[in-house]
Amino acid sequence: NFIVVVIICAISLISRLIVDIIFRKRVYQFPRQTLGFVILGIFYILGGLFTPDFNGKTAFFGLVQILSIGITYFLFFYLIDWRNHKKDYFAYLVITVGFVAIIETICTKFNVSELIYGYEKNENFFTGWGVSNNVGGQITFSLAGFIYLAITKKQPWIPLLLLFITLFGVCLTESRGAMITCFAASIVLIIVLLIVTKKMQRIKNICALGGIAITLGILIPVFYNDFFHIFFDRLIETIKNSEDLNEFSTNRILLYKEGIRLGLTHPLFGNGW
Repeated sequence: NFIVVVIICAISLISRLIVDIIFRKRVYQFPRQTLGFVILGIFYILGGLFTPDFNGKTAFFGLVQILSIGITYFLFFYLIDWRNHKKDYFAYLVITVGFVAIIETICTKFNVSELIYGYEKNENFFTGWGVSNNVGGQITFSLAGFIYLAITKKQPWIPLLLLFITLFGVCLTESRGAMITCFAASIVLIIVLLIVTKKMQRIKNICALGGIAITLGILIPVFYNDFFHIFFDRLIETIKNSEDLNEFSTNRILLYKEGIRLGLTHPLFGNGW
């Protein structure tokens, strides 16, 4: 069903593009970021050049990578009529995707009895191939949308409330990387929010942040006390059983160090795929 929906959406968008070009005589130009994507694509395709592992497969995989990155931008540029859409369209889209992932996380994992007996049910995740890190990352990606709306809207407490719900959704995924990234990104984005807003609006934002944080801090543990005990006990147990930061990060620290070493060895084109 999902594939059918995607096909129908693609046909509808492409049909509208064709109608614009043929009947409305609309002229499309290359977007401003085209040159940047071309340069980035060249480096992706030539990734690993001057190394023994560089071959046609690595170049093809680099091409796939840049297409997967650039296609989203170009689809939004050409298939959406920005004359009839507000600038916050993309913010709402990102937020919607994040909340769909939160709802799926709640429906899949929010069962105390299953958490007690350790049945994660990650295989039931449709999003992110059943990997909690992918789901947490997708939810984290929606944070920028909330801050954008908090800056541009007259009622900042609404997107800020949704921001805190997003933090709760990330915690449900139990993805350590997503939780660290989400909380760090939230702090940075909130600081940006307080800097760019005017004095009166800044006061409103501070009041909204404080009120929401206190309210949720009281209500959520009260209504979901059992879950929070289980969640924090498991998190603390994971920390205690880890001898060092590398073990806590599931050997990611070693991977990061090796990646940096390889990058310094071939700084221009890297080591390929």
